[in-house]
Amino acid sequence: MGNYIFRFPAGMPRLTFAGLKAITDNYGTGKIGTTVTIQESVRSLSGPGETYILFQLYDTVLARIFPGRVEFAGCDDPHMSTTAWLGKIARDNGLGSTAGRIRRHASDGLGPYVPRGRAGLLTIDFDRDRPVIGRTYPIPERTAQ
Repeated sequence: MGNYIFRFPAGMPRLTFAGLKAITDNYGTGKIGTTVTIQESVRSLSGPGETYILFQLYDTVLARIFPGRVEFAGCDDPHMSTTAWLGKIARDNGLGSTAGRIRRHASDGLGPYVPRGRAGLLTIDFDRDRPVIGRTYPIPERTAQ
């Protein structure tokens, strides 16, 4: 395998609820480049539902983006492109500047397999107190608009 440089598609929208909703079609679906699919959905536990955008890279759900929060999925995909997309979601929603992996502690459990062993813990801004996988973060008010 040669060197692979990941690039975001040209003309990409902001990965916020409003930015993604703007590129959905009449059926509530859309694409970003050739690999990302978005789908507008409604979560209704009881009472009125909450609208969100489901963000998928290939067939892997990475996040659910609501108007006031981001729910990152529980799937820990070790690919660098996944980390780049998650970092862009965090940046565009005002959660941090990037997503990156740090060394795991035993309490973090085992990470996904990569060619050199196990992947580190995926975090926002390399902060151990802000893990990505399976977590929900509120969007700061100044960014939500």
